[in-house]
Amino acid sequence: MTEGDVWQRFTGPATRVVQYAQEWARKLGGNTVGTEHLLLGLLRESDGVAARVLERLGVSLGRVRSEIRRQLGFIDNRISTEGPISWSPDARRALELAQKEASELNPRLGLPNYIDTEHILLGLIGERKGKAARILSTIGIDARRVRREVETMLGGTESKPEQPSCAPAPRAMPVYEITVETEFSAAHSLEGYEGACARLHGHNYRVLIHVAGNQLDQHGMLLDFREIRRICESFVSELDHQHLNKLESFASMSPTSENLARHIFHHVAGAIADLPGLGGRKVWPVKVTVYESAKSAASYGEPCEQ
Repeated sequence: MTEGDVWQRFTGPATRVVQYAQEWARKLGGNTVGTEHLLLGLLRESDGVAARVLERLGVSLGRVRSEIRRQLGFIDNRISTEGPISWSPDARRALELAQKEASELNPRLGLPNYIDTEHILLGLIGERKGKAARILSTIGIDARRVRREVETMLGGTESKPEQPSCAPAPRAMPVYEITVETEFSAAHSLEGYEGACARLHGHNYRVLIHVAGNQLDQHGMLLDFREIRRICESFVSELDHQHLNKLESFASMSPTSENLARHIFHHVAGAIADLPGLGGRKVWPVKVTVYESAKSAASYGEPCEQ
């Protein structure tokens, strides 16, 4: 990959992704940046198009790290500080593909001549021999879904987006809804906030999860409550009795009740999408509400179009 003009076309977020990838390579005990480190960098740059696309598809930083540990055996927090940083062949090819994607996609969508996080993401899935593509494939994310979400988020009209898992049924059809409640305790601080909440403090959180669908299964159920409770257990185990500011999921955002609701919503959406046995039935999370006290709550939902 040639440098100079190419690097100058990188936006601020794309440049930070490259820097984050180098940091991840060292943090995971190496001096060579691979596509898996670029993927971690994309997720860390949480305001980028790529991170929002991955979040919409149910891909979180914690989920990718778990898959890296499972597939590649990396040890967390083992920092290597010796030697210069180099780039693996698959990472170089992925960045070359990102340049190509930008050159083809931007003119078609009427966008300026830049390389941003979404182009890096498309480059990663295009480099099929790379570890990032393998990780995303294991999670259940294929190249077509990613491309459709990218073009939809950029405002493209040539590619009709794939029906999202959380999309509601047509208004004329009946909709069933179930609600599950769970709770956990955790501590956090709101850094930069002027007030007592800037100091470390704790809450006994109460969480309401609303799930909907338009068709019942052969047992007359929208979804087995046991399945929803298992999903609840998976995020409660991540959050319960934790200092939320120190969790990777909140490395780039404040752990407010609003962001907790959004984090849990996308966790639930991804887990429902991975459930076997839905048989083509559409089941989606409607809303997640997080109570930090008996009288104070924040909710997050995503109104999806058919």
